[in-house]
Order: sequence, then structure tokens, then C-alpha cells
Amino acid sequence: MRDSTDQAGLLGRIAGMRAFRIQLVVLVTVYTFAVFGALYYQSQRLLFDSLQAEAASYLDLVVQTRAWNASHGGVWIEKGPFARTNPYLRDLGITADIRTMDGRELTLRNPSAMTSEISRLTFESSGVTFHLVAEDPLNPFNSPDRWESQALAYLATSDAGFTETVERRPGGSAYRYIELLEVDETCLECHGAEGYRAGEVRGGITINIPVADTESRLARTRWTLTGLALVTLGLAVGASQWFVGRLRTRLDEANKRLSEMAVTDELTGLANRRTVFGRLGAEFSRARRTGRPLSVIALDIDHFKRINDRFGHAVGDAVLREIAQRMRDSVREYDLVGRIGGEEFLVVSPETERTDARVLAERILATVRDLPISVGEVQLDVTASAGVATAGKGDARSDDLVARADDALYSAKERGRDRVVTEGEFRRR
Repeated sequence: MRDSTDQAGLLGRIAGMRAFRIQLVVLVTVYTFAVFGALYYQSQRLLFDSLQAEAASYLDLVVQTRAWNASHGGVWIEKGPFARTNPYLRDLGITADIRTMDGRELTLRNPSAMTSEISRLTFESSGVTFHLVAEDPLNPFNSPDRWESQALAYLATSDAGFTETVERRPGGSAYRYIELLEVDETCLECHGAEGYRAGEVRGGITINIPVADTESRLARTRWTLTGLALVTLGLAVGASQWFVGRLRTRLDEANKRLSEMAVTDELTGLANRRTVFGRLGAEFSRARRTGRPLSVIALDIDHFKRINDRFGHAVGDAVLREIAQRMRDSVREYDLVGRIGGEEFLVVSPETERTDARVLAERILATVRDLPISVGEVQLDVTASAGVATAGKGDARSDDLVARADDALYSAKERGRDRVVTEGEFRRR
């Protein structure tokens, strides 16, 4: 019954350790990917923050350029294949073309037209474009697309200074950034007739920045972080499993040590009192059931108190350890030797008649007596006394057997020590 209980406990511990390992792997996996996911998100955010800063810088440049143009009443440039007359200025009643005294023909570039031309130049060099948008533009080119209309409506009803998005397009994705554009006094020269008033918002400026390179860098970052996450995860799982393995080994060693301590006398390494009497009880029950012989030997070191008093407890402990080893070497494999008191020992000897038990006791006493015990520079001649008792039909409990062995030991002490006395050689007290 006990073996099955121990086996069930062992299986339970193994299952618990396996579950702990799985939980640890899951925890390490979640933590690792959470960390690297956060790093990827941060990298993504930094890249888009840089795009936002770039777009804001472009927008500020456009606004400043428009202000400069407006403050000079527009800029006159020489007409050519790429500098044609702005027809919308004519519609507003503004003279758009003049001829110089030397015969050159100039055309007026207002802020809107200049912005469009700068946008074309930046697109040719970097792919970046600017787009002036209004809900009711004079120039259809300035009509907002779907996202720009939604963005203008959103900005008009919120405190946000800008809004942004990444738009997937057949030719490549683009980062789009838009801010509202207020009407100022310089705008009224061209748009005053349309009912514009200074300070109101009639549209905005969109900055479009291609992000193919940014997305490519982000993809490389993602794959790099994924690789690092997998390597880190492998190392972390390996390290955690090694740690758990080491911990399990230490726990097993500790459990083994605790198990040994539960049945072993710490000083001598012999069975402790509980173990000895437990084994004796089991052997006594078996002997009564089968009718097989059972003997016990009670043994006590002679004058042990003198050793402690004269040489100290450290020497006394060394003597106990040495005698325990000699006793262990003297008994048979199936005999059990245990320490049941300070200098008191008990030998449980199954399948042993009284005569054989006496021979065993004499052999033990001879091993104690024949060789001095050396502790450092101290040489001690030590002897012991023993009492032998064999289970009989009149014994109701194992304690009766031990009591008779104790009586025999007491008799050996009375007769001068360093001897074996068996029950029957004395009159029981």
C-alpha cells in the first residue's frame, strides 16, 4: 500500500514539474514576444514620427513661401513651355500677363500656382507632393479627395492641429499629412470677391510623402526583431529549462536528504529510534505469523560519560561514529542497527535464534574492544555491554522483547561490563 502511495506521489510530482515547465515556457514566450513586439511598435512609431516631422517641415516651408509670394503681390516670371498663363486669375479679373519694354512676356504666379509648381519640382526630386485643397475651389485641381474631405471635416470639429494616414496605392504607399489653412489679408486680393474673410478656414494643405523606403526599413526591422526574438526565446527557454532541471535536481537531492534524515540518525548514519522500532514492529508481527525466530541486541558503550567529561563532546561524537561503523560492518545484510539513545544501540536480527544472536553480539563487542579508537592525538580503549533477547510465544508486543534485552544489558553492566548477557542467564528484575 505504501509503495503504491509513494508511486502516486512520485507521478504527481513529475506531472506537477511537467506542468510547471510548460507554464514557464508559455510565460517566457509571451514575455519575449511582448518585449520585442513593444520594440517593433516603438520602431514603427519612431519612423512615423520622423515622417510627421518631415511633413510638418514641408508644410511650414509651403506656408512661408506662400506668405512671401503674397506679401509681394505675386511673382512675375517669364512665360515658357512650363510657365503658362494662369487662366483662373483672368476669371478673377486679375491681369495675369504683361510685356516688358525689351519685349519679354511675363506671367503672374500667385501663391497657389507657386505651391503647385514647387510641388512638381519636389515630386521630381523626392516624390513628395503638396496639395492645396478647398471644399469650393476655383481651380478643380484643388478639390479634395475622399480622405481629404473627411480630414477637413474632422479638423473643423476637433482641437487636433493635424491628422495623418498611410494610404495604400498601386504605385506605392504614401504618408499623408494635412493641416487647416486660415485665410489672411494677402489671400483677399484674389479671393475677396468670392466672399473669403480673414481668419476663416476655407481649406488646408496636404503633404504626400512616399513611404516605400520607410516600409522596407520597417519590414527589415520586423524580420530582424523576429529573428532576435526567436534566438532570445530559444536561449531563454533553454536557460529556464536548464534552471528548472537544476532546481529539480536540487529539490530531489533535498527530498532525498530529508527522507534520509527522517529515518537516519544524523550523527552516526544508523537508523534512528523511530525507524528501528518501526522495523522491529514489522518483524515481530511477521515472526508471530510465521513462527520464525527473531532476536534483538541492546548495546551500550561502557563509561561513555567519562569520555565526554574528560575529552569533550566532539571526541564523544567521534567515538559514537566509529562504533556505529564497526557495528555496521559486523552485522549481516538483513540485520538492522540503530541508535536509540545517547550511547544506546539496538540491533534487530530476523531469522536468528538466541545462540546465533549471542555470537553476533560477541562479534560486535570484539570489534569495539580489539582496536583503540583514535580521535586526533587521543587514543581510547573503548568497550561495550550487550543484552540479547529472542521473541517467545508469551510476548504480546515487540516492547516486551526490547524490555528483556534491556534487562539483560543491565545485568551485563552489573557483572562488570564488556560482556554479553542473554535472557535466561539472570533472574529478571
